[in-house]
Amino acid sequence: MNNDGREHSRKSVKTNCLISIDLDGSSGLKNLKTQAELKNISLSGFCLHFNQMPGELNFNPAAAHRLIGRGVSVKFAENHLTVWGEIVRFDARSQEMAVVVAKISNNGAWQDWCNNLE
Repeated sequence: MNNDGREHSRKSVKTNCLISIDLDGSSGLKNLKTQAELKNISLSGFCLHFNQMPGELNFNPAAAHRLIGRGVSVKFAENHLTVWGEIVRFDARSQEMAVVVAKISNNGAWQDWCNNLE
């Protein structure tokens, strides 16, 4: 465990990705696809920043809790990786989403990426 209580250290990184959020259908959507920017990464999770919030869901602080626990898949084209996980935090004000990793398309490549960042 590191100094901030996390199991794995986070490292800053900026790269674009395509995110797909599994929704419950209450908004009329079953799946929302949008672009985001990776803010930081660790072996067990990562944080995404949205430069432009997806308008389909009318994200706002009061509705942010609806995303907690939803499944996501994130494609990192530059690294030829897809990561599946669960949303554990969504902050509409800062336009950030934290995801805990559940499955990775290539574990070795993910570990190399996480470990080789400065």
